[in-house]
Amino acid sequence: MKKGLAIWVLAIACLPLHARTIHVKEGGSGNGISWATATNLQYALSIAKAGDEIWVASGVHTPTTGTDRYATFQLVEGVSLFGGFTGIESSLDDRNISSNPTILSGEIGAKNQVSDNVYTVVTAKNVSSQTIVDGFIITGGNADAIGRVGEAATSGAAWYNESASPTIRNCAFRGNLANWGAAMFNFAGTQKCSPSILNCQFTQNKAHMDGGAIYNDGQDGQCTPQIRDCSFEGNIASYGGSVYNTVNNGTTRPLFLNCIFINNSSMVSGGATGATYDIRKGRGACSSILNGCRIEENIAALQTDNGTTAGQPSTHAQANSTASTGSFTIRGNK
Repeated sequence: MKKGLAIWVLAIACLPLHARTIHVKEGGSGNGISWATATNLQYALSIAKAGDEIWVASGVHTPTTGTDRYATFQLVEGVSLFGGFTGIESSLDDRNISSNPTILSGEIGAKNQVSDNVYTVVTAKNVSSQTIVDGFIITGGNADAIGRVGEAATSGAAWYNESASPTIRNCAFRGNLANWGAAMFNFAGTQKCSPSILNCQFTQNKAHMDGGAIYNDGQDGQCTPQIRDCSFEGNIASYGGSVYNTVNNGTTRPLFLNCIFINNSSMVSGGATGATYDIRKGRGACSSILNGCRIEENIAALQTDNGTTAGQPSTHAQANSTASTGSFTIRGNK
């Protein structure tokens, strides 16, 4: 009996002691305790602790009001961000994401000038699935710095995950630019990177090199994102118009369930349909799994190792990489 009581007391003690709701409005400067005293998102993240929820009202929220291109929204372990509020709600169930667009934007500096936008809008490092982002439009990132693949300023303009496995729901990634992984870059970094991406839209993102929407890199670790009920439309890259997967001494194995790939373009190669491109650069395993996906009106070249045309219906596989497919619909790809 005493032992059971001790375990119960210990469990209670491990719960967050100061779980709270922090309220955010565009241009807010208060303490965030209520909508009337709403703060800005950067300040909310700076004071948030595991278990807290940050409620963000509709509007445009930027990582800085200045011109620092390295400014980013750095996620906090165990903190949940919810968009879609008008700024009067008292319950999470009262929000309406479609009626109250909540935008995380990289647009800083001169208005409508992409060249001075932030490199990365959202950054997640070493966070778990208990870190939730739900109900946002993420746009205007421009990771165009001169550097190597995998650096935050060159990769993942909207979102950069490093050894992170956040839960991302009901978000739209639109109009982001990068050298690699325009909307999202997932990097294992000797550990595990396995974000859950649910009911999200990836639209009109462009990578100058690889991964028009998403770039997955399992180098020296495990990169296994789970992507469900998402759409990829109008994304462009040299390789992997929608998704580019690579590995060196690790595992890269993204899972796509019930996703739609439409009107994506791979200018050099990227799967017979522009859906995904898999390449193993050294030791390790690299494969895409697609199940219940619809793949239509994409443009890509599909080549095997020896440069001949191949019939794999959803991905390009090179250098001992493999692609697995379940049920899917393919229509009108070039």
